[in-house]
Amino acid sequence: SGSGLQLLALYMYGVTAPTATFATGSITLTNSGGAVYPSVPVGGYTVLNPKTGQTYTNTAIFSLGAVGSPTAVISVPVQATVQGAIGSSNPQTITAQVTVLLGVSVVNPVSVVGIDAISDAALRQLCLNALGARSVRGPRNAYGYAVQTALNAVTGAPVNINRWDMSESSHTGVVTIY
Repeated sequence: SGSGLQLLALYMYGVTAPTATFATGSITLTNSGGAVYPSVPVGGYTVLNPKTGQTYTNTAIFSLGAVGSPTAVISVPVQATVQGAIGSSNPQTITAQVTVLLGVSVVNPVSVVGIDAISDAALRQLCLNALGARSVRGPRNAYGYAVQTALNAVTGAPVNINRWDMSESSHTGVVTIY
């Protein structure tokens, strides 16, 4: 279990245990006032999901123009301040500012998602599935391994698949994954 299992997974099965990720996504800032906020540094702006109490900071420098300017509404990438799924937020739930910019409103148009570290039981299954992925006799496990190690094609980040099941008929050449 724990770090011993992670070492066994790495050196015996060639599997690196997935670690927890910080929830990432973007927020939309709308300036309805006359103030201009030039070059806000990375980590210089913090927002809050009032329902969960989770906070998020900007991961890129941004400049926000006054109302009526082309940069009065901008999208800013953010990251949770804690690791794991606890930092995740549903759309339209990050609505409060910790770092106050007068006349500015904030909202997250899409989900902000983080992933928990893999459990010992899931890591054991991942090791078994890794063996199946290398075996001509293990197509069912090969599909399981592919699901467990899926990465986002654009960002390269792990995909948050937290439940999956394969049909019993997957040995026939037709695979249904739920």
